[in-house]
Amino acid sequence: MKTTIIGTITAALLAAAPATADDLRWRVPLSFPSELRVLGDMAKYLAQTVEEVSGGTIRFRLEEPGKIVPALGVLEAVKEGKLEAGYIWIGYDTGIVPAASIIGGLPFGMEPWEYNAWLFEAGGLEIVEGIYAPHNIMPVPCGTVGAESGGWYRNAIGSVEDINGLKIRFAGVGGNVMQSMGASVTVLPGGELYQALDRGALDATEFSMPSIDERLGFRQIAKYNYFPGWHQLIAAHYLVVNLNTWNGLSDIQRAQIRTSCMATNAKGITFGEGQQGATLQRNADEGVNIEQFPEELLLEFRDASKEVIAGLVEADEGFASVYNSMAAFMQDYKLWKRIGYLPRDFDSIFDVLPAQEQ
Repeated sequence: MKTTIIGTITAALLAAAPATADDLRWRVPLSFPSELRVLGDMAKYLAQTVEEVSGGTIRFRLEEPGKIVPALGVLEAVKEGKLEAGYIWIGYDTGIVPAASIIGGLPFGMEPWEYNAWLFEAGGLEIVEGIYAPHNIMPVPCGTVGAESGGWYRNAIGSVEDINGLKIRFAGVGGNVMQSMGASVTVLPGGELYQALDRGALDATEFSMPSIDERLGFRQIAKYNYFPGWHQLIAAHYLVVNLNTWNGLSDIQRAQIRTSCMATNAKGITFGEGQQGATLQRNADEGVNIEQFPEELLLEFRDASKEVIAGLVEADEGFASVYNSMAAFMQDYKLWKRIGYLPRDFDSIFDVLPAQEQ
């Protein structure tokens, strides 16, 4: 009770404290609605954490997509100095930064802990910052979540023939791969997907993890939910800050923001992994067919991904520098990845000894 009272008093004092000239009060637009589970959870956690870490001297006012800038226009607004910062899935902005698609998540690529190890232990962050600096952006890693689903489909998917001619929303490099296999690909923000499915503009869509997709209502229309999310084993979210603004901050302010984002990175993984099991069960109870892509089709996806990625590496220096750095890290990591953990299909102790009555 004492701790609760102290916390309440502290929060009240922070709320009442007048802002000074050195305090930061930023409007931070989102590329996704704040009510979405996991994604919205991360954004809210970031805003709460940076306020607490800074003692109330830094506050982010989260703005919904489209309120002050379009969902897919956040980076451009920050680049031009119209806003100090935005919170986005970094992969949306390939028109400005071609390498954004690989920084945001790569087909058949890294898992969350591997991605963060590459960023913070293998020089990845320095490469990412170097790519964004000419665009007047400081990209701060600020929320990594795990694999998306492989998409929601009106009909069963079993072969490449089922992909050819499919009208689908698919973002990132995975969208290029689907297009190379004959799909008609478009990129829409999450808030527009249900309507596009409902009116038949789309036959299928991917967006994110099952608990995030649940809020968007895909299961009401598309009854086949496929796994794994081969196209994006992580979704990397960043706080993108105008570089001039970032350089004008004090060392303490920059440290407070980076620390809050690192905490959000860790929290994003727990948010994501903690919600998916129960969501899959709800989907199954609602009549959704929870399916896995046939191995033959996954191999086709991988072969197509190899061709697409090779072309992107050749076409863009930034994409090449990120890919080559990631590939070098994963080569070093490969043995540990193979022998350090149980095989995915090996039953753990919790499978052979379920929870016991007490």
